[in-house]
Order: sequence, then structure tokens, then C-alpha cells
Amino acid sequence: MRQNFNKIKIKPLDGSPYMSANCWETVIGVVRQRAKLEEKVRFLEWGSGNSTISLVKTGLNLDVGFELISIEHETLFFPWLAES
Repeated sequence: MRQNFNKIKIKPLDGSPYMSANCWETVIGVVRQRAKLEEKVRFLEWGSGNSTISLVKTGLNLDVGFELISIEHETLFFPWLAES
């Protein structure tokens, strides 16, 4: 049975991933390190949400090109992502 999403159940997307700060800083650190070595950094993300927003913010501050592919597996969530 598919879960119905409503705005009460979904926290606002503010770019704060739902994982520990240490884990997320490790991810961002790897992205920044990769940007120093490559002309373009590519991201593939499963699920669209706060981590996607955070990666876009990071990518915009990199001094290289970046490509983000984010695959949202829950189509009922898309309107809230689009509003963010």
C-alpha cells in the first residue's frame, strides 16, 4: 500500500540531510576533493530531498562544472520537492 504524503508529515527541505553531521561532512569532503582533481564532478543521488539541495549548494560553490542526477523513487513526494 502506498503511503499518502501530506505537508504535515514532511519537514521543510532546508538542505540539512537526515544523517549525522560527520557522515555528511565526509560526503561533501569527498566531493570537494574530487573537484580538485577533475574538470567536472558528477553526482548520482537516489532520492530527492535535503541532501540533493545540499549537493546543489556545494556544487554551485565549486570552481568546476558539476552534473547532478537525482532519482526520486516516490512520485507523490515530487510536488513538495518542486516547491523547495
